[in-house]
Amino acid sequence: MRKPSGIRSSRRFSGWSPSSVKAELKSALKHSQLLQASLAYWTVSDRLFGSLLSKALSDTSGFVCVDLHPPTDIDSLATLARKGAHVRLYCDITTYADTGRKEPPCLLHAKKLLFWSKDGTAELWVGSHNWTNRAFAG
Repeated sequence: MRKPSGIRSSRRFSGWSPSSVKAELKSALKHSQLLQASLAYWTVSDRLFGSLLSKALSDTSGFVCVDLHPPTDIDSLATLARKGAHVRLYCDITTYADTGRKEPPCLLHAKKLLFWSKDGTAELWVGSHNWTNRAFAG
C-alpha cells in the first residue's frame, strides 16, 4: 500500500526522559521556520531553547495558544511576546446552563506542536507533554 504523498514517516516515542524531550524539541526547532502550537500549561523560561523558540513563534503564521489556568506562568509568556512571539491565551469564561446551574470549566488540555520546515515539510507532535519546568527537568 502506498503512503499518502504528504506523509514521509511517523514514529512513536514512549518512555521519554525529560532530557530527551528537550533535545528532540530543540532539534525540531532548529529545522523549523515556524511553530504552531496548542498547550495546556506553560511555566518554562524563554531561555530554555534560546532564540529558536521566539523565532519560530514570531513568523507571521507562527503562534502558541496556552490555557490560562495554574500553573501557567503569564510572566514567561509575556517575555516571549516581548521578543515578537505570537502568544494566544485560552480563557474559559464562566457559563451557566438554562437552569441557572454553573457549568464546569473547560480546560484546554490538548498538546499539539506543528513544526513547519523551510523545505515545505512539517513535523506534527501530539501527546500529553506540558511545557512546564517539571516536564523538562524532572
